Amino acid sequence: MKLRLLILLILTIGFLATGCNSRISHAEIERNDLGVAQMGQYNYKIAHATFQELVKDRPDWIEARVNYAIATLNRQDEGDEHQALEILSSVLDEQPENVRALYTSGVITFHLGKTEEALRFFSKTVEIDPNDAYAVYFLGQTHLQLQQFEQAQKWLLQSIDLDPYLTSGYWAGSQTARRLGDTDLAEELVSSYNRLKANPASRTASINYLQMGPKAEAVALGQVEVLPAAKPAGSVFGEVTSLLESTKNHRSIAFNVRTNSPITDVFLPSRNDIDWYFLDRDSLALVLHQSISIGGVESVALGDVDNNGSTDLVACGKEGVHWIRLSEVASNTDDGLTLISSRSCFASALVDSDHDGDLDVVFARERGVSQLTNLRDEQMRFEELIIVDASKPETVIAIVASDLDSDRDLDILIRYEGSSTTVLQNDRTWKYVPFPGADGLEDAGIGPFVAADIDSDGFPDIVGVANDNRLVAFSFDGSVLTQKNHQYLKEGNSEDIVGLAAVDVVGDGNLDLLVHTSHKVFVLFGNGQSESLDGLQDSALKSAVPTYVNASEGPGMLLLNESGISFVAPGIGRFEFLAANPVGERDASQMRSNASGIGTRAKLRVAGEWSIQDRINNHSGPNQSLMPLMFGLRGHESANHLVLEWPDGVLQTEIGLNAKKLHLVQETERQLASCPVVFAWDGKKYEFVSDVLGVAALGFLVEPGKYASPRSKERFRVDEEMLQPKDGNYVVKIGEPMEETLFLDAAYIEVIDVPEGWGVVLDERLATSPPDATGRIITFQEETLPDRATNGSGADISAEIRLQDHDAPDPGPVDSRFIGRLESDFEITLWFEESLPVANQVLVADGWMEYPYSQTSFSAWQAKAEYSPPTLEALTADGSWTLLLESFGYPAGMPREMAVPLPELPRNTIALRLRSNLEIYWDRIRLVTEAIPPPSMQVGRLEPVIAVVRRSGFAKRTTGEHRLPYYDYDDRSPYWDAKYQEGSYTAYGNAIELVAEPDGAVAIVGSGEEVHLEFEAMSSTEHGMNRHFVLEFNGWARDLDLYTRHAETVQPLSWLRDLPPEKRKQAERLHESHNVRFERGY
Repeated sequence: MKLRLLILLILTIGFLATGCNSRISHAEIERNDLGVAQMGQYNYKIAHATFQELVKDRPDWIEARVNYAIATLNRQDEGDEHQALEILSSVLDEQPENVRALYTSGVITFHLGKTEEALRFFSKTVEIDPNDAYAVYFLGQTHLQLQQFEQAQKWLLQSIDLDPYLTSGYWAGSQTARRLGDTDLAEELVSSYNRLKANPASRTASINYLQMGPKAEAVALGQVEVLPAAKPAGSVFGEVTSLLESTKNHRSIAFNVRTNSPITDVFLPSRNDIDWYFLDRDSLALVLHQSISIGGVESVALGDVDNNGSTDLVACGKEGVHWIRLSEVASNTDDGLTLISSRSCFASALVDSDHDGDLDVVFARERGVSQLTNLRDEQMRFEELIIVDASKPETVIAIVASDLDSDRDLDILIRYEGSSTTVLQNDRTWKYVPFPGADGLEDAGIGPFVAADIDSDGFPDIVGVANDNRLVAFSFDGSVLTQKNHQYLKEGNSEDIVGLAAVDVVGDGNLDLLVHTSHKVFVLFGNGQSESLDGLQDSALKSAVPTYVNASEGPGMLLLNESGISFVAPGIGRFEFLAANPVGERDASQMRSNASGIGTRAKLRVAGEWSIQDRINNHSGPNQSLMPLMFGLRGHESANHLVLEWPDGVLQTEIGLNAKKLHLVQETERQLASCPVVFAWDGKKYEFVSDVLGVAALGFLVEPGKYASPRSKERFRVDEEMLQPKDGNYVVKIGEPMEETLFLDAAYIEVIDVPEGWGVVLDERLATSPPDATGRIITFQEETLPDRATNGSGADISAEIRLQDHDAPDPGPVDSRFIGRLESDFEITLWFEESLPVANQVLVADGWMEYPYSQTSFSAWQAKAEYSPPTLEALTADGSWTLLLESFGYPAGMPREMAVPLPELPRNTIALRLRSNLEIYWDRIRLVTEAIPPPSMQVGRLEPVIAVVRRSGFAKRTTGEHRLPYYDYDDRSPYWDAKYQEGSYTAYGNAIELVAEPDGAVAIVGSGEEVHLEFEAMSSTEHGMNRHFVLEFNGWARDLDLYTRHAETVQPLSWLRDLPPEKRKQAERLHESHNVRFERGY
């Protein structure tokens, strides 16, 4: 903060005094401030135009020119880096020690791979300002790229001394320490990194706006810090109102907050039934709606079990586990009730424990814990998985789910009647293992506990009641669970604590502890102070749970005691709140989160501070309610932004969230990953070609314990008009406009010239059974189109199948449960008036498909719903069908041409039939007769002469009819909610050594990056010849899907272990030289 204020002071003086010219006007200051705001909203092109006009009018305003250069850099149009450098060079001509111009010039030259130049700029910056952690870090990085390890280590260690939250310094420092042979220091730095990486306050230094450091940010003049409003005087608790006086022995309370009406559904389990009440939040009228006849219920949980948009109730009790569809249930009948387990149940949690997009039931049975896995099959069946079996004699009385290690899945805490606890780590594929370092917590003998991130460090805290009624807390430190000290955990309590809840009561953005005994309720604030609730009845208090009242006042409370239910209104001594209700979109084809959004982690940024809440139980009681998240705004009128991490791993950022409003946040439908995308210069623009290396996916889960074997080479044919010379070179770009990492080993262009009348295809597809795809050139003269084509119902689809025009026949209804799968097989029959030749036939098909993800594959396997690749059959004139190729493969991704050589056809074949339940859009299908290549055919192979790794931004994707994808390279956004996998990427700049040959040494690029490739163009074709290009890529890709093996990290580079020792050493040397840029998150 001091550094930013110092920079702001210097800049203010510089802004106001601009050489010999007149002072800057108020209107000009406002124009500059507008550009800064546009930069903060990631509207870089608009900001560029704003600063461009301002600098045109005031070329003497030095700092506005620096802002203009920063906007130019982040716009990311072709040549913008060089244009930004020219602007900064002109500034340095006038002010050689302008620290912002020096630093930003260093960032740009570092980005361009001009490491020696960057070293000079960063050295001068650090000389002027030795306390800028980012400048010091990048100075260390330049030394690291120059293989100057001792100097690199000096500056990298200094960067984390200056800013302990700059995690890039820990990672890069550990790599340098290893190269210097200091293993102990390397392990110490990695341990510190692991402890900090989940903390939202942690930072990475990267070539992205707001991650490059404060000197590379556009700066406003006359910035005035908006001070928060003072906390209103008064109590945080309001009036206590009796809602229901009842002698019925209700055991606990649960509720579902409807966000489209003022009604909250309140559920009160008792000995013989569950009473369902409607609570009007405006009038506080509580009206009995009906009683659901299930006896002996111990706990209930709310959530949309079948993802149909309606909230359901799961009841756990002596009569088993029941799924109750509230939209169908009728009073005193069994309509809408399904018994999903007959085992007696003592406690439960409703969560997506296997992260397959639906809700499962984790429940305590006698002497053990089980998971009822939602199979998502057509019968909506559940399958029991034993998690804990008779490990402790005590009865389980509570189950809490929380992502304790922040690895994107939900771990389980089990509380037993005798105040003992078991902590289990979720391994996703139906596996639970003892949580590392949980002995201290398990031996502490804690009673009621709650899991919530009370210190906003990225790891949930487990806060519980020890034997002496003290509150204790444990949290993951990056390797094990350790005990922590918090301000409100100082002393014991005179009465036994019955329940806890973690909720922001004050509105200051911090989670407070709401505590209740059998006779009182009080709140413990983060500063160690407390406040008690007055006006309680004398009867024993069974439950005190926070509940949603409205968006502005924060949580109220529902109290259950022996005489009935009371409501505690929010008090006047609070800051204002906002509310956020994250829900999955059940109709979206790419959605993989449960419709209730249970398990979503939400991080709200207000005035530079973070608040973190999970959409899951925030109290220690037996029930699981459903309500919006309530965030205090610390006295401000709005939040900077809200970051949501959905259960499927998708990150989503929302801006413009104001106080006193309920913000309904639906998960954004988008394609998270496909495969690396290719663009080629066609003489006018960089045109979208397709995606590649779908055959080379690393860690793709087929079923638990089984992963697909990648094929590390793919060849892609393009017509001559798709690839035209630009300044004497063919230019191809391969990059990642999605959430994925590309490992590019080599790239080539093959140039094939054939005589007119000859055609060329490639033996390419994603082969799922023999024959294997070889990528070889297939030449032909004879082409046969079907005379007629029909679908499975006999409808004529000839027009769609005979032309390559991206007009594909409709394959039928899509299975809404699983991406890329149809409800039933789609058949295409190709009819021929004349019998087909027996030999040398090749099936050639143009088309595209929707890929399933690893998570989808697991979910489908679990439901026993198979993905069936295309099978091909032949019909002869006598009416008999013969199997030719079974599950032979498909076009591996976005629009492309695939070919498969056929075995000898039966004589008198008059029709071919394709059948599959994959969501494939067949565009054109034909047969060609393979022929020996003509003697005049010429084949040339081009190696890259230029290979540059660079930041490209995210090409805009549009999706046409039948999910036809298109990427527009001319319309790129510099920013998108896409994460990097953790690890070392290739330094920006020259990467020719990494991609010159397939030797295992790879260029590694992540989201929003590309490898720019140029190949020396060949002379024009001779008269009477036609040209075809083949783009060949050797490499691999790995996405961030929860079920993809090693999805979180760049490592391991598994192919290295298969290399001969000398080749492996050479590849590792190249990696140590080039792959030194650390990235993580987004």
